[in-house]
Amino acid sequence: MTVAMALLALLDDGPRHGFALKHAYDDLLGQRQELRYGQVYSTLARLERDGLARGVRLEPGAGADRRVYAVTAE
Repeated sequence: MTVAMALLALLDDGPRHGFALKHAYDDLLGQRQELRYGQVYSTLARLERDGLARGVRLEPGAGADRRVYAVTAE
């Protein structure tokens, strides 16, 4: 399973920001395949570019606001 497909599957359960996606991924697959935060955000950018995910809102975070992503109809 590719990282992109894994993130899309996690987003299928509902919108999430990158930090939450990383933790959900780690809970499911982290011991088999390491995922770095940079990879989460670069993958989300590609999914958005390709029309498979989109940013739906911003949530306040401890630091910068967190962009929440959701899957698209594509």
